[in-house]
Amino acid sequence: MRAIYVNPEEKTIDTVECDGTLEGIQKFVFPNGDSDGTCVTIAWLRIRHPITGENTLVDAWVDDEGLLKKNKLTRLDAYPTPLAGNILLLTTNDDGECTEIPEELVEFLKDSVTFTGMELSV
Repeated sequence: MRAIYVNPEEKTIDTVECDGTLEGIQKFVFPNGDSDGTCVTIAWLRIRHPITGENTLVDAWVDDEGLLKKNKLTRLDAYPTPLAGNILLLTTNDDGECTEIPEELVEFLKDSVTFTGMELSV
């Protein structure tokens, strides 16, 4: 399924394919396999759909210990605080299952990302 992968270290925002499983998501959040047993957590973003005007819930999957590590920070327009480390964006259906980012939201979401250039020091 279509997802958006944000890598603040490389300053890249890519459309990628992810199967939506926890293992599949972790491959993007921890691309070096360096999860150290930590898990990922979700920051929920409520996005107003640019075409229909309806609210769409977007999940930003991140390392739940990202703020405790030496990571670069990224801002997403729809989220109040910067997020640390890699981010994977997916949407969710009414049953709570991951679904792909709608095609018409891809560029809108990519444009909402700002790399702060700030890095956490631990």
